[in-house]
Amino acid sequence: MIKIIYKKDALSEEKTIEQAQTIGQWLTSKYDYMPEHVRIFHTTSNMDHAEISFANEVTPKNAYELKQLDFLPGTFIVIENPKGIDPITLAWIAVASIVMGVAVALLMPVPSITQTNQNNNQSSSANNELSNRENKTRVNGRIADIYGAAHDTPDLITVPYKVYENNVEVEHV
Repeated sequence: MIKIIYKKDALSEEKTIEQAQTIGQWLTSKYDYMPEHVRIFHTTSNMDHAEISFANEVTPKNAYELKQLDFLPGTFIVIENPKGIDPITLAWIAVASIVMGVAVALLMPVPSITQTNQNNNQSSSANNELSNRENKTRVNGRIADIYGAAHDTPDLITVPYKVYENNVEVEHV
């Protein structure tokens, strides 16, 4: 007789302790075929709190390995890992995500066109003005690429700033 500790989940404290002649007999009484989500661990001790680790895993991959488990004495820990999400839960998740998407689309404020145009409006280029040419910052505007001896006023590389030199305010443009 061997002892079999059966757990529905590796992290749960709930367990069922059963006795059987062999692990193969117990598995065939519980399952029609060897499910992929079941892991089997073996320990030679007879403790109820046996260690679960990769070193102790003896999950069979084929019928020959399952027959070999019948010769092992000791305690077997059979853990049935979760199989995944059932279709009903998936349907609820889909419905909830659709409802959230519609709610976000309806409740999100729509920006007015006047605000959008104000942000994108750029004043005319300083190079195109006939008088009063000056350096201006053009945020997200075109970059002037001036070559040769043209009479153009280039755009600002940096924002103008003021410093004090010998108690006199000097503006760097």
